[in-house]
Amino acid sequence: MVKQITAFLQSNISWIGIKPTDRVLDYACGPGTMTGALGAYAAEFQGIDLSDNMVEAYNNRFQSETKFKATAMVGDLLTDSLPENLSDPKTFNFDLAAVGLGFHHIENLELCVERLTARLRPGGTLLVVDFVEHEPENEFHKDVAHHGFSEAEIKHLFGQGGLVDVDVLVMDGEVLMFEPRFPRKVFAARGRRRPKE
Repeated sequence: MVKQITAFLQSNISWIGIKPTDRVLDYACGPGTMTGALGAYAAEFQGIDLSDNMVEAYNNRFQSETKFKATAMVGDLLTDSLPENLSDPKTFNFDLAAVGLGFHHIENLELCVERLTARLRPGGTLLVVDFVEHEPENEFHKDVAHHGFSEAEIKHLFGQGGLVDVDVLVMDGEVLMFEPRFPRKVFAARGRRRPKE
């Protein structure tokens, strides 16, 4: 699955709009799937995740990386009062903010889009990679906040968040998730924060 999504993203680098000097926020970063996929195309990555274990895995994965800088911290951008580490100026003005396969776990998507957009520089890009809308397969999946997204839903959500130039690409084929294996369609959605006028 990771190889398929990496190939999908790397074949659409110009569509994403990432540049070699870019700073990237990898939100809900997990062990660094998005950073790994986009690492060769940007200069610096800042991972943020709720889980200490995921942050540790991310930092261990990229600690010896020489082609780009990547570090992660524990944090939640959706809390009422932000901790000091998320108020630091280095956690703002990103060229790209990315959420890879974590969006469907977030209950308040409107707030998430708003908070991630606020972390972008004017003209910066929000990129979400997640599953196309589907039915839950079993009892385990019934507690997931969202069972994928339609193109119309994502475009509406991004538009409400003030993003422009919103576009959605659906990956050819399907990825296999979980045990037993469930096939999933994957999409990438891109929107840009309005440039300063």
